[in-house]
Amino acid sequence: MTIDRLPSPIDRIKLSRRELLVGLGLVGVASVVGGDTTPKPPESPIGKYELVVAFGDSYAYGLGATSPEYGYIARLASRLQAKRFENLAHSGASPGDMLRASGNIPSQIDRLPADASLVVGTAGGNAYDLRKFIMDCLGPGCSSDTPTFEDASAVFRGNDFYDDLKKLYDALLGKAANAPILVNGYPKIIEPLVLPPELQKLYDDSGLPEITALGKANDQAISDIVDMNNTAAQEIISRINDPRLVYVDPPKHIDLITTKILKEPSCFHGAGSEFGGHPNNLGYEKTEAVTFLALVAMYNRHIKSGSLSAARGARR
Repeated sequence: MTIDRLPSPIDRIKLSRRELLVGLGLVGVASVVGGDTTPKPPESPIGKYELVVAFGDSYAYGLGATSPEYGYIARLASRLQAKRFENLAHSGASPGDMLRASGNIPSQIDRLPADASLVVGTAGGNAYDLRKFIMDCLGPGCSSDTPTFEDASAVFRGNDFYDDLKKLYDALLGKAANAPILVNGYPKIIEPLVLPPELQKLYDDSGLPEITALGKANDQAISDIVDMNNTAAQEIISRINDPRLVYVDPPKHIDLITTKILKEPSCFHGAGSEFGGHPNNLGYEKTEAVTFLALVAMYNRHIKSGSLSAARGARR
């Protein structure tokens, strides 16, 4: 999907100056003028990226949103006031699929514009069919010692997954030689019932002994597989050690358990939906928010310091 002229920003999340500073850990950075200590605002990346490109799978594409323009990368492009947005992501694509052509259909890497100014996406889940795994584990009989879990986790015990993911990241850096690459981790549709302290009391007082009606074994299995995928991405990005390649943590506490405890709207489609396991509009909105904060942090760390310019020059 290509949008030459982006519409007015879609459901843009208005982040206050204070929220930006807190999110970036810059609250403590202050300038003293006449004895007054004022937080120093970060530089904004809005208007700095002409062509934003999405790569990856159904999560990157925005499957489950009411329209692809409500996916998190399209939202980000709109917020950044990009002149163009190209969505190369494809439902069902594995890291290998993104690297290699299929018949007469070129790969995502082949179609990636060399003049991309920002590349954002996700990869890995279709190496073991993350959606099917989640759907299976939203039913009974899924735990860390069942074939469902063993089949999915076996991917992380071999080398092919890691090799393809590293080749993909290297190819993105090489093809879009002037662009930052943001790789999003997958959000969790289910978190185990071991809740963070701030939510434990709410759960204890809720009177709901089984929030998901699945039990802890299913919850833990889903959480563990998503953690394995996200950890693999982080480890590979750390080894590549390029300032243009950044891992973005998924939004926290948007899973079905937490939102039910807090009586908040769900961020995911459930098992009965054709988009089951995927975020809905709200889930993608929250993903865009953390992605934008990660981009602001990167823009201030690397572009302002000049390290990103040095990395660009090295790859020309």
